[in-house]
Amino acid sequence: MPQAGLGFFLAFGVNGLGGFFSVRASTASRELSGDFVMSDETRATIIFPMALYRTTIREAKIYADLLSTQDDMRHAREFVEEGIRRHGAHDILARALFSGSHISYRRCFNRGSLGLGKSQVSQLTSEQREIHDYHLAQADKLLAHSVNRYEMVEVGIALDGDKINVGHIAARLVGLDKPDLEKWLALIEYWQTIVLGPMVEKAGKATLERAQQIPRHDILRGGLIQPPPPSRATAHKRR
Repeated sequence: MPQAGLGFFLAFGVNGLGGFFSVRASTASRELSGDFVMSDETRATIIFPMALYRTTIREAKIYADLLSTQDDMRHAREFVEEGIRRHGAHDILARALFSGSHISYRRCFNRGSLGLGKSQVSQLTSEQREIHDYHLAQADKLLAHSVNRYEMVEVGIALDGDKINVGHIAARLVGLDKPDLEKWLALIEYWQTIVLGPMVEKAGKATLERAQQIPRHDILRGGLIQPPPPSRATAHKRR
């Protein structure tokens, strides 16, 4: 992975937005991470012992997109692993894990040319492709939209003697059998180790090689990366 100069500090500050934030940073020799909670009234700053200068080189853009895809696949794996550990539970956390795992997985494949696409999917075995298509369909047609048969809400007329009433029945898929989860986990591990791992490594090397060709004064001209504090007003905007 590309090296970043040491001896400086990267401060990640957020204000005006409540929630939980996870921050990760890495150099060729270490990876740093932190989780913190924000409220609307406070500002938090996490300090990392590295300096990262903003760059517009194409290699860095490709690398960043692949790292983001890798993060999404990691989240999907963590959600599925926790779902397997908690198998049999039918509480709200089980439903959250079901939703989170599918949405994270789907994000890896809806980035156009910036993530995983048809060329990688075409390399799957028939069994892997069946599992892949099933979970993408659940993410798209059950969780992101309400259009498939795994969810139903029907209203009917109830006859109770001489009385007429109206009632409804609602049902929705909120979990999978353990063997199905284990097969999906195996597919996610394939994406992580066999596909994404080499892609990320290759992009990192290409970025480093390109960065080492840039004069030092041009690197400094990019300015330190200081993530701007997000606000609720920017939630609908693309990054």
